Amino acid sequence: MGCQTGGRESSLKRMSSPASTLKTRTRRVLLVEDNPLFQTLVLGAVRKLGRGWEVLACKRGREALELLRDKEASFDLALVDLGLPDMSGVEVISAARESDPDLPIMVISVISAEASVLAAIRAGARGYILKSDSESAMAEAIGQVLEGNYPISPALARTLFRLAGSPA
Repeated sequence: MGCQTGGRESSLKRMSSPASTLKTRTRRVLLVEDNPLFQTLVLGAVRKLGRGWEVLACKRGREALELLRDKEASFDLALVDLGLPDMSGVEVISAARESDPDLPIMVISVISAEASVLAAIRAGARGYILKSDSESAMAEAIGQVLEGNYPISPALARTLFRLAGSPA
């Protein structure tokens, strides 16, 4: 079926010069999520960021990979589920990182298994939140990853701290 555009808002105002001239620029989000309910939840979280966001939603990893290979396509953010019907979201994260090493990538998933969390982080995810988090918590985490921070759901943070503190 292909990826769909959704969540288009009006333009985002950005400072373009010290003289406070405002410019318009649409920012693009690659959303890789097969569940329509969670697509809607994530779209709501993106809307909370303000105006100027366009979301391209893919239900399959292969569709996302095609977009990432397209030299004309560029993204300001990637939000990736790990449990996709055709491949692991970790593969999408790796491809996104290879395509654009500076792209903020965040996992939004129900999967909280240690191995999956670590694989996503090692592949290049800069944030990891669970779908059980509220839309507001998702929006806050998305904002944090865009600011260069590394947000993670509290339940996952506990796991990572335990892993980091455990002997090899």
